[in-house]
Amino acid sequence: MYVRWKSRSTGAATEHAWSLVLVRSERVDGKPRQRVVKYLGSIRDSEMEQPPAVTRFWQRVDAQLDELRHAGTLTGREREDIERKLRGEVDPSRS
Repeated sequence: MYVRWKSRSTGAATEHAWSLVLVRSERVDGKPRQRVVKYLGSIRDSEMEQPPAVTRFWQRVDAQLDELRHAGTLTGREREDIERKLRGEVDPSRS
C-alpha cells in the first residue's frame, strides 16, 4: 500500500487543495490497477504553513490510520512507513 496525493484547483489562481488517499496496487486480468483503500485527509497549499490547519490534518490522518489498523487492513510497519513519508511533505512540528 502507498499514499497518493490528488490535486484539485480551489478557484484561486495559485491555490490547490490536496487530498490524500491510501491506495493498494493489484492486478486485474493481468493488468495493474490502483484501488483506493481509504481517504485519509486533505489540506490546501495555504494551510501547509498554518499550525492549526496542520494539526487538524494530522488528527484526521491519525484517526483514519487508527481505523485501518484496528480493522486489520494496515500493519504497524505500513503505518510507520506512511507517517514517515507524510512527515516529509506535511511537517507535524509546525502544529
